[in-house]
Amino acid sequence: MAQSDEKRPRGRPPVAPSEKKVRNVTFRSRGDMHERLSQAAAKDGRSLSEEIEARLAQSFEVEQRITAFQETWDKRIEDWRRIAEQLRGDVEQQRQEIKNIREQAKLDMAQQAAELKKMESEVEKYATTATMIDILLGEDKLKSDLLRQAVLSLAKLSRDELRNMMRNPKAGDTLRFAG
Repeated sequence: MAQSDEKRPRGRPPVAPSEKKVRNVTFRSRGDMHERLSQAAAKDGRSLSEEIEARLAQSFEVEQRITAFQETWDKRIEDWRRIAEQLRGDVEQQRQEIKNIREQAKLDMAQQAAELKKMESEVEKYATTATMIDILLGEDKLKSDLLRQAVLSLAKLSRDELRNMMRNPKAGDTLRFAG
């Protein structure tokens, strides 16, 4: 009886604390809920109590997933709102830049129109002068071209340059003809 000195623990082997059933919960169900739970428990190889516990645990997991999904969704919506605000700001800035470019283009066009008008006026003067030269010289094309070049060269000079030439004529001064 040497083995009898060793005492074996009595009853079932100990269960881990996380697997111990601590509380007993009873509830009432309506309709065919008991039958449906029993069928699901048999299908999954569980007791009715284990099936109920598994389904309750699953409902909490679903709640957690829904909460996590909602938080993720809210963050994404906030990100999209922030992006939309940034895009609105960028679009507004671009609109302002376009407006500024249009205004500058209008000013540039007005300035160019004034310069064009001035150039047209000068061309008209030159055309009038050329017509007068042609009338005075008649059919002599060589004289007409020479006189036209001289007049155009004089027309390019400023008033001060013309006055200076008139006051101080030098023997070596010659007009440079535009050719």
